[in-house]
Amino acid sequence: MPITALESRTALVLVDLQKGITAFGSAREPVRVEDVQTHAAPLVTAFRAHGLPVVPGKPPGRMEKGFPLRDLPPDRAETDPAHAPRSGDHRVAKRTPDAFTDTTLEGQLRARQGTQLVPGGISTSMGVEATRRQDYELGFGTTFATNAMTDMDAVSHKNAMTRIFPVTGQTGSSTGILAHLPPLWG
Repeated sequence: MPITALESRTALVLVDLQKGITAFGSAREPVRVEDVQTHAAPLVTAFRAHGLPVVPGKPPGRMEKGFPLRDLPPDRAETDPAHAPRSGDHRVAKRTPDAFTDTTLEGQLRARQGTQLVPGGISTSMGVEATRRQDYELGFGTTFATNAMTDMDAVSHKNAMTRIFPVTGQTGSSTGILAHLPPLWG
């Protein structure tokens, strides 16, 4: 379903945007990794400006199977500066595809009275979809940043985007999500 509203206690959860994964993505379809990073950056900035949680999730210094380590940059566990954790962000060291299992994410969101997530990152059919399945079981709402995620497999990406996400949450672009954030009063 399209975006109709964002709840006032929404958290941005970006999974697996560290350099060791994005290094393989320049030509990745269906959405280029550079485009994912470009669309995620204003979400990070806006969520921080609104005092909403920003949660960068990544494996703790390990890489998923199938990536030849010799081809990865030495700073492979680091996140792109636009999405890098800052003071006040809740960092999640994932050990499974989703951002909840064996992490402190649920407790942190509950402590901040969080009710909704905006997930994005790599890959749509693994980290993002697995995080959605867990947040659904835990009672959180979800609005998907559809242009701030991609997958190594176009068919899997399309399946999540057309069959899973629209049924289990709201879907929209990063611009659409930004339009639904409450105005900042200064």
